[in-house]
Parts: sequence; C-alpha cells; structure tokens
Amino acid sequence: MKYFTFFLISLLISACGDPSDSETTEVSLKKAGTLELPLDDRTSYKTLHLSYHVDSFSTDKIPYLVFLENNVPIIHFFDLENRILSFSVPLKEEGPESVGRPSGLKVLNLDSIFVVSGSDRKISIINHRGSLLYSCSLIKDGRLPGSHSGMPASYTINPLNVYGDKLILNVAPDRSPWIPEYYEAPSMITFDVETCTIDYFNNYPNAMRGKVWGSRGMSYSTTRNNKDQLVSSFSSDHFVQVMELSDFSQNEYLAKSNYFDELEPHENPGVDTDREYVFTTPSYGAIIFDPYRSVYYRLARHGVSEFNQELEFHDQSFSIIILDQDFNTLGETLFPGERYVSSQYFLTEEGLYLSTNNDSNPELREDILSFDLFTVEGL
Repeated sequence: MKYFTFFLISLLISACGDPSDSETTEVSLKKAGTLELPLDDRTSYKTLHLSYHVDSFSTDKIPYLVFLENNVPIIHFFDLENRILSFSVPLKEEGPESVGRPSGLKVLNLDSIFVVSGSDRKISIINHRGSLLYSCSLIKDGRLPGSHSGMPASYTINPLNVYGDKLILNVAPDRSPWIPEYYEAPSMITFDVETCTIDYFNNYPNAMRGKVWGSRGMSYSTTRNNKDQLVSSFSSDHFVQVMELSDFSQNEYLAKSNYFDELEPHENPGVDTDREYVFTTPSYGAIIFDPYRSVYYRLARHGVSEFNQELEFHDQSFSIIILDQDFNTLGETLFPGERYVSSQYFLTEEGLYLSTNNDSNPELREDILSFDLFTVEGL
C-alpha cells in the first residue's frame, strides 16, 4: 500500500514554458478561453478523476463535467452550459451499500455508473441517487486470485473501458517499484461483470524491462480511439503502444518529445532518492485521443535543472505533443510549471480543458474549479 500511495503522489507530478512561447512545428495548441465552476466551502478542488458526459436520455442533452471529490466520497455533476453544480451523488464507504474508498468511475448513463475502489479492490455500479445496484470484491477467500495481483485504476489519465461484456482497467502491480521485477508483472485486467472474475494481461514495454524507474515508472496512461484500439503511454518509453481490443494484438509507434532524448533509469533506487529522481529526469504522462479533431495529445514532463526539497508537485514544466491518427508528430507546445494540473483535464467539441487548480498557481482560488481551454491551430 505504501508503494501505491507514493505512486498516487508521483502520478500528479506535472512538468515546461508558456503555451504561446514556442512550438516546434506549425500545428500547436492555443489558449482560447477559460472555464470557472463555483464550489461551496465544503467541496475540495482536488480530484483523481474528471470526465465529460452528455446525458443522452435528457431532451436537453445536458453536458456534464463529472468530478470525483478527493476528500469526501461524493461525485459532483456540473452543468457546463450554465456553469453550475447540477447535482451530487453521495457514496458510502462502509455498510451494505458500500462501494469502498472510490478512486475512479465511468458513467455509462445516469442510472449505470461504475465506481472503482483501488484500495478496497472493489468494482460497483450505482445510479444517480447513489443506490447500489451491483458490487463485486476482487478479493476471494482473503486474497486476490491468480499468480499476480494489482490495484485497479480508473483515474482521469487511464479511464475504465467497456468492450463487449467486459471491463478493461489498468492496474498497478502489488510489487515494489524499486526492483526490476516490478515491470515483469501484467499491467491490465479484464473484468467480467457477470461472473465477478478478472484476468490479467498485457505487459510493460521492453524499453522498461530489466531496469528500475522509481515511482514515476508506475504511472502510465491509456486512451481509446474510434477504431476500438487502446493506446498506452508509458512514462519511460518514447513509443506508444496500440492494442486491438478484438484480440489484444499490439503495435508501437514512435511519439517522442523534441525537448529531451535520454530516459535515464533510476541507478540508486529507494524512498530517499526517489523524489529527486522524479523531479530531475524527464518522462511521459497522459495520452488523450481527441475524437472531434482526430488527433492525439501526449504529455511530456520535463526535468528541472536544479532540485530542492521545497519543489511542489506540478512545479515542473511540460509539453504536449500533437499526433495525427497514424501517430505522426504534427507539433509540440510548451507549457509552464506552477500553473496547470496536467493529470486533470477533459475534452469537448470546444477543445482541451486543462485544470489550473495548481497549488503553486498565484491565481488559485479554492472556491473555484478553473480550467484553461486550448484549441488546435494549423491542422
């Protein structure tokens, strides 16, 4: 559990420059607006999960920002047209209606919301009133089944996917991230809702095998495109992996940042050295498919030149690589540190919204969920 806690912290590390300062090619991301959503004094601006959902069953087709609060087990639905909180769904962590400690979710519709509890190894289904419709514990007879085990994840950067009658989730292996054997463990599971069973599959890329990448190596992102493929971005691999959901076959494509070359493994791994390693070495973060513009965004976190213990997570600068449908690089846009929470974002027809609720942002307001809107120019 201590390794996963450290993983959650390192997962939220961002990484470089002003978006308008420098683009390596013609195609770039340009700031096109802002979004502010009011919070009451009981609601935290911090979260592990954001997603965009349109209620297709309503006559108005209301677009919602779905926000899983970090400190309290509750899901908030913000009406993006009117920029107000529409309703909230309280979750129970204990008792017969318990979903465990929620860490992610997937809204199929307002009467079918999957809730994932990584720490409790539980997957549940609730409706918009919070009533429990289904619950499955992955722990059988006091242990997880199979020769491997891992903590299921459904955060903003690696959302749960539904394919056929199965769910597909990323997992963080139950092993120390400071040994090479960590990267020999499977990295995904399929979950059968009907039988409440899981199967492990997929692996970390060859570029990461046999080495140690510290807590940052535990972080990887997936996105689903419009071809029934899952695209994965691992933190320490210049390539992205593209998996066919029909048979789990894979290809890889180079999607390298122009801002760094070498991805250095952790030569002196351990708790005491991990923080400096994570801050001073570059790595990759989220991969996002944009169905409205048929492009991908891949986040690249940049290492700092000088480390000090007062650095905060998300102080690092970062860039976003823009890829076409065939994973050719179209451009790369530089972003400053100390403004964005690059692991928290959502997509609409208007563009890519990046959270600006960074604790180091001098414009931070704790009573507002705030975002900068970016659109693609030069396509």
